[in-house]
Amino acid sequence: SLLQYDSCRQTPAPSPPPFHTTPQVTEKIQFTQLVCTGDVVLDMCAGYYALPALVIAGGSHVHCREGNPNAALTLRYNLEANGVPDRATVVEGD
Repeated sequence: SLLQYDSCRQTPAPSPPPFHTTPQVTEKIQFTQLVCTGDVVLDMCAGYYALPALVIAGGSHVHCREGNPNAALTLRYNLEANGVPDRATVVEGD
């Protein structure tokens, strides 16, 4: 496991997900263990970690940078659908 320690809570990290979990889900779970409540996060090539940082980990704001206009549009839609559009800034471009 990449993470052995939950730095926000000063406790050992939870056990890794079951073997049938896809690598992307595992990475998102691990990422949320790095974000503490109230953190401000920078997500380059955004969309992958922005929602977990806000919705699961309780980050206060995510600054998202996305070069693909379609991906940025999808991210904005997902932020709205999850009720957190005011807690993210999406910037398009490289």
